[in-house]
Amino acid sequence: MSNVRQEIGGHQRQLFAIFEDGRPWPAEGWEESSTYLDVIEQQPEAYQWGPLIFAHNTPSLNKFWDSKWQRVCEVMDHGSHWISGCGNDDTMRRGTQLDLQSDINWNLGQTLPEVMNNAYDNPAVTLLFYGFSPGVPMDFLNVTMRSPWCFFRNTDDYYGLKVVAEEVGFFDWQVEPEFYLEPWAFLLISSSWESRTSMSFACSWAGFKKLCWRWQMIMTWKHLPICVNNSSTPKRIIHHG
Repeated sequence: MSNVRQEIGGHQRQLFAIFEDGRPWPAEGWEESSTYLDVIEQQPEAYQWGPLIFAHNTPSLNKFWDSKWQRVCEVMDHGSHWISGCGNDDTMRRGTQLDLQSDINWNLGQTLPEVMNNAYDNPAVTLLFYGFSPGVPMDFLNVTMRSPWCFFRNTDDYYGLKVVAEEVGFFDWQVEPEFYLEPWAFLLISSSWESRTSMSFACSWAGFKKLCWRWQMIMTWKHLPICVNNSSTPKRIIHHG
């Protein structure tokens, strides 16, 4: 598709194609072994996601930039056709999945939301990518506006529950207690949980376990053999024991 030239009103144009390609994904260790150049080598006019923009980048952890310095050097050396930056929907989503016992960089803030905001919307990082680096920076609007955001997937029942269950840390990482108490915020859930702490506890224990149980049931249900009764309605065969 990226090689197809469009004819419009007697003029030609070629699409500005961006590829999210991390081969040898899903092989173990692909995050570090990938060159993120496979498509560019085949199609020099194309653009690829660079190594710092994939979800495995977590700048809220200690020594993150130290561990990724080689990738920063690669951006400088041959990143002209990379999509750069690290504050996008994928990396932000992964940030809310971090264990609260992780090696968090508390130099970025005194609370988890402060750490999150200063890690993904960092003036030094913005200056690096927008002022001195080749490539095309891509920042997520919710990152630059520092607004709470989580990810839902409602296009299927296969991964939908898994995805929302992974947002269990949303209230811890993205919502300050004072923000939760605003009269216009979280109108439906704040009537049941008076504080962010109680809501976070409900998510991290009861809610998460329920979602995991439901997810397990769906996965089991989808892999059961099907039979057809006299009404021609497919039914699942439930095996007991």
